[in-house]
Amino acid sequence: MRPIAARPAESFEFREILYAKQEFVATITINRPGSLNALCTAILPELIAAFTDAANDDAIAVIVLTGAGDRAFCAGGDVRWLQEVQREDARAPAPVDPHAGIED
Repeated sequence: MRPIAARPAESFEFREILYAKQEFVATITINRPGSLNALCTAILPELIAAFTDAANDDAIAVIVLTGAGDRAFCAGGDVRWLQEVQREDARAPAPVDPHAGIED
């Protein structure tokens, strides 16, 4: 199996994260401050691609994961996004539990 070659950070066209490399540091920023950087399925492939690229770059010694804005690093899963997906996928109208998947 051939190793995955690292690419310049600016060659990626991410929508949900910011990715930068400077000297020996790769910085991955979750860029959804309006939702307190909550995670949704669209962000996961971008995080995987950035972490994979940084891990395969011999010039990178440190990976920093951070969140945009000044209110939260990451609020966890995006419940509003989950509600929208559940409504779109529902075959019959039904109320959506706003705490679906959240344990006390």
